[in-house]
Amino acid sequence: MDVNHHDDSSTAALVAIYQAERADSTSNMNFSLGLVAAEAAYLVGTSAFWDKLALLGGLMALLPFPLICLVAFQSVLLAASATKAISITCLEKRLKDLADLSDKSSGGHSVGFAASERIFNISGATRNGNLPIAAATLITYGGAGSIIVLYTAVVTLKSFNYLHAWAILPTAGYLALLTVITLSWLSGLRIVRNVPA
Repeated sequence: MDVNHHDDSSTAALVAIYQAERADSTSNMNFSLGLVAAEAAYLVGTSAFWDKLALLGGLMALLPFPLICLVAFQSVLLAASATKAISITCLEKRLKDLADLSDKSSGGHSVGFAASERIFNISGATRNGNLPIAAATLITYGGAGSIIVLYTAVVTLKSFNYLHAWAILPTAGYLALLTVITLSWLSGLRIVRNVPA
């Protein structure tokens, strides 16, 4: 009887941790989508007043900075989400084993979190032959990244009209920040590769 009680409490603890991890993962995804919406609104908002940017003079060189900060935070969210995905997958595997829903009886990874990782995780999509989905993911992130880099470049170049040689300072700063962010994204993608799918 003691053994069953211990097993039940262990299972209940696993379920509670699993539910918390899933809720956290969903929250990260929603927050990330909110950041994308904020970035899009910022780009549209500042682009709508493109002809008025001259009123800012040299201060226009600061316009890309909020976008850079948002993209940097998204790279941190990617790493956090990948770490959560690994945790969720491990917990889910243990729960499936306890419920006798092993991979053999469930048709592979077709049950639970692992099933969605075959789509949302670019490494998982590639490993499972979902190349069009992997390509669409690359277009999504690559396109968004390209737009932000292009916006930063255009605004920085335009600031040369007002800052002259001093515009090299924000240009160098943005190059350094974008390099750090790129390295952060690549680090996050290395974590993503470790997510079972």
